[in-house]
Formats: sequence, C-alpha cells, structure tokens
Amino acid sequence: MTVKDHRENNERLNLILRTVRDVAQQLVREKDPVRLIQGICDTLVKYRGYYNAWVALFDKSNALVATAESGLENQFMPIVERLGSGEHIPCVRRSLAHTEVILTENPVVQCQLCPLSGNYRGRGAMTMGLKYDGRVFGVLCASLPAEISVDMQERVLFREISNDIAFALHGLELEIENRKAQEALRHNTHQLSERVKELNCLYAISRLVDKRALTIEQTLQSIVELVPRALQYPQNACACLGLGGRTYQTGNFVNTPWKKRAEIRALGNVVGHLDLCYREKKPAGEQEIFLPEEKILVDVVAERIGKIIERKQAEDSLRVSERRLRDLVENSLVGIL
Repeated sequence: MTVKDHRENNERLNLILRTVRDVAQQLVREKDPVRLIQGICDTLVKYRGYYNAWVALFDKSNALVATAESGLENQFMPIVERLGSGEHIPCVRRSLAHTEVILTENPVVQCQLCPLSGNYRGRGAMTMGLKYDGRVFGVLCASLPAEISVDMQERVLFREISNDIAFALHGLELEIENRKAQEALRHNTHQLSERVKELNCLYAISRLVDKRALTIEQTLQSIVELVPRALQYPQNACACLGLGGRTYQTGNFVNTPWKKRAEIRALGNVVGHLDLCYREKKPAGEQEIFLPEEKILVDVVAERIGKIIERKQAEDSLRVSERRLRDLVENSLVGIL
C-alpha cells in the first residue's frame, strides 16, 4: 500500500467513525422522528460523500407519514407524490420485501420508472427497509459513487445505520404511545373525579330531603349551595333558584352569559328555574361552557327540586285533609253529646 493509499484509507476510516458518532448522537438526543431522519440524511451526505440521501416513514398501514432528504431539493417531490399515493418505486418495493441492503449498481438501466434515475448516470444506489420487531417504519435510500456502492464495508455501515434508525423509531413510537396512554389515564381519572363529585351532590340532596327538621326554605337554600361544588371549576361557579316569587342563591351569585338554566316543574307546571353560572369565562381552548355531564346534573337537580315541591304540596294537602277530618270528627262528637 502506497503512502497515498494509506492516507486515503485513514481519511475514509475517520469519516466512517465521524459518521457513526454523529448518527449515534442524533439517535440518542433527538426525540422528534422527522428531525431525526433529516439529521441523518444531512450526515450521510456530509461525511459519506453521498450525492443524496432520503428517508420515507410509513405508519402501521404502510401509508406515508413523513419524508426527509438531503442533496435533492425539488427533485425529490415526484418521489414524495408517488409514495403519498401508495405507489412504491422499485427500490422501495424490493427493500420492504427483504431484510438486507438492496444494491442498485446501474440505476439508469435498473430503475427506469424512477423519477430520479436520469440523474444517476455513473452512480450507484443503496436502499434498505427500516424494520424492527416485525414493524416496517420506512425506507432509507442513498445515491453514491458507483465504485463505493459495491464496497462491502460501505454496505455494512449502511445496514447498521438503517437498523439503528429503525430501533430508534421503535423507541420513539413506544414513548409516544406511552405518553398517549398516560394522558388518557389522566383524562379518565379526571373524568371519574368529576362524576364522583356529581354523584356526591345528588347523594347530599337526598340526605337533605330526609332531614325532617329542615324547612322547605332551608332545604332549597342548601341545594343551591351544593350544586356549584359539583362543577369542574367550583371556585368560579354560582347558582340561583327562582321559585314561587322567592329567590335562593349563593353568596357570590352573578348573572353572567355563561349560564345553564333548567326549568323546575311540579305536577306538570313550570313553577321556577335553576340557574347555574360561571362568573368568568372558562379557560381558552375549551369550546363548551359546561360539560355534557354538568348540563345533565343541572337538569336532574331541577327535576329533584320539582319532586320536593310536589312532596311538600302533597304533605300540605295531607295535613289539611287530616285537620278537616279531625274537625269533622270533633264536631260530630259534640253533636252526638
């Protein structure tokens, strides 16, 4: 080996080491799949001397979800359009069907259907599917000098980089799924907590009704105080009950546009209404003022108030009837005597 060959070999080894190091750093550091594949494409073109490199990522149904390229710019758009329509060019089909690097020594002849083949005269190409544990994440493709493309060491490096990318994408996918699962758990836990508050509110109302020592006015005022506590934002909520010319409300009540009203019916007639208000607009991004369950809660509470009124009217009627019956009996006894 001449001094020149030895120097060129050392330079090549240094570039290989730099490539491996740079790719490894990106695999560890980068948590965004698109930025990851873009950085790797840039690294392969910068340190390996490739003419271009590109990556296409697919979802679990093999639909295109993201691409990255270096060295192609606008020439890459026809490839994106074909992949986006589900039409895979020959090198992609072959790489997805095999587990090793697909070497195309003469793309001009072998890949005539590829939009890039006309630019590959005197060049070679390597393509490999990004696969891990049976999951196909995408494909990595690169154009490089023909004499380098047949080099076994270069193909081994390309295969290792492809496998590392697939493993990293697998890890990122697990992280994303884990975050989604945690977010779903937090959401479900929050929803369960809200439902518990609503059930506690209805249970507390039932206990109030059973307290014979309370007057009807005390019962209604207590119900008005209870309902806002069952909402998603109790510190911002207030309530008002209008019934028979009387008003029962929380101490912080303000009649605002952010209101849910439910009619109170007794014996088929509207006898009042229950207003539940937010004193301020709910946080940005929340379209509905009240949750669907909160709307149902207000309706259920209004219905129960109506039942309380009916029960009170029935008890009053019963007492009147008992008084009349007692008076009748007493008068009858006086007459008999």
